[in-house]
Amino acid sequence: MNVDIMTLALLSGMSMAMISMLCGVWYYEISQRDRKRIGEDVSEREEDWLFSGFHEKLYCLFFRNDPKGIVLGIDLSKYEKACQVLHVKSEPEKIIAMRLEGLLLMLLCLILAYLSGRISTMVPLLFVFSGFCFLFLLGVYPLARIKKEASDRITLVQDDLPRFVILLEKAMDLPVDQAILITAGKFRSPLSDDLIHGFREASLGVSGGWQKTLIRLAKQYSITEFSSLVLDILNAYNNGSDIREAVTRKGKELEQSQLYSIEEKDSKIRTLVFIPVILFKLVPVTVLLILPMVMSLW
Repeated sequence: MNVDIMTLALLSGMSMAMISMLCGVWYYEISQRDRKRIGEDVSEREEDWLFSGFHEKLYCLFFRNDPKGIVLGIDLSKYEKACQVLHVKSEPEKIIAMRLEGLLLMLLCLILAYLSGRISTMVPLLFVFSGFCFLFLLGVYPLARIKKEASDRITLVQDDLPRFVILLEKAMDLPVDQAILITAGKFRSPLSDDLIHGFREASLGVSGGWQKTLIRLAKQYSITEFSSLVLDILNAYNNGSDIREAVTRKGKELEQSQLYSIEEKDSKIRTLVFIPVILFKLVPVTVLLILPMVMSLW
């Protein structure tokens, strides 16, 4: 019994120390971001030796190779793509280390729950709940948030694409690169922001021209309709054919596809509305049919 209490106290101290250290890392990262935002010097100081690059140091402690493939259930290729869509810095070592931290804290909490089972009934449940909370907050939520934001951005681009193509068709009297840039300037959407930024880089000779910018954005978003539009524009441009015709054809296809999508959503909504109605009608009828049979058995 004394050994169990000592072990419980030791593991509880380790858990509290790890949680305190992670809170310190979190506070340090927030303060560094705030200092960088207001233009202060964010270079590492002597007293930052513990908190600076903590996640990367933890990753190097457990893993020797560069992160690639699937690590601890994290598909790094999908994570990299989500970061590209959001235009945020990819930090695979940090995201892996945070999941590792969540798993370690959960393991400690489960051990504490097992050891405290002889002492109390509610304490083990509290430890188990805390362990799952740590796993979610450190190992699941950060990655899920990035993927959700990237998915929302892709969905927004997909919804805005038909209107963008309609406006682009009206500007096709200009050269195609100028028409795309002007349309992007008049139509506010994540796609427009990416096009303006990419075309500005192309004009400076950074991204290798407006054609490569379109190809890069098509790969970045992986939207079938947008990739098809880019392919039609580039083929028409390189073959010397009518680009307006290609854009007009794609606009009609997108408009028809959007119409089908709206009709499909309407049909799903109607089905969901009718399900409760059918259930409310079916239950009384079933009761009326079965009740006489049950009464006759009695």
